[in-house]
Amino acid sequence: MLSHTLVGHGPVRVIAAHSWLADHSTFDPMMEYVDRDQFTVALPDFRGYGASRGMTGDFSIDEMASDLLAVADDLGWSSFGLCGHSMGGQAAQLLAAQHPGRVSSMLLLCSVPPRGFPLDDGTGAFFCFLSRESRCAGADHRRCNGRPPGRYFRRGGCSAIR
Repeated sequence: MLSHTLVGHGPVRVIAAHSWLADHSTFDPMMEYVDRDQFTVALPDFRGYGASRGMTGDFSIDEMASDLLAVADDLGWSSFGLCGHSMGGQAAQLLAAQHPGRVSSMLLLCSVPPRGFPLDDGTGAFFCFLSRESRCAGADHRRCNGRPPGRYFRRGGCSAIR
C-alpha cells in the first residue's frame, strides 16, 4: 500500500497524484486553500518516491494506476475525483479509463498523454541528466519507471503503458 497523507474530512473525495521527481509534498502549497469541511484529499507517494521510496515493483504507469485505486479501496472510497500532475496525470487517465464508474471527476495539470510521447535525442539527454543529477524529494534517480533512464528514453519516449 502506498504511503499517503489525508487533508480534510469533507464528503468530496479526491486523490492527488504527483509528478516525476517529486512526492506528495508538491501539493503542499495548495493544501492551505482546500476547504477541509467540503473535501478530503488523499496525497499518496508513488513507489520509489517520498515515504513509499522503499516499495518494490515494476514502476510502470499501469502499476501507478493500480496503486491509486488501492489507496481509494483502502480508504473505502467507491467514488472519487482525481488530480494528476505530469506523470501522475498519466496514471490518473489510465485509472479513469480502466474504472470509469469509480472516477467522478478529473483535473490534469501539465499531464503526460496516456500513450506517452517520443523524445528527440537532445530532450532525452536532458531528462536523463535530470534523473541522474536531481536531488528532488524522494525519487529514485537511478531508475525511470523501473528502467535505467538512458535505456528508457532511448527506446523512444515516456510511454510506460503496456
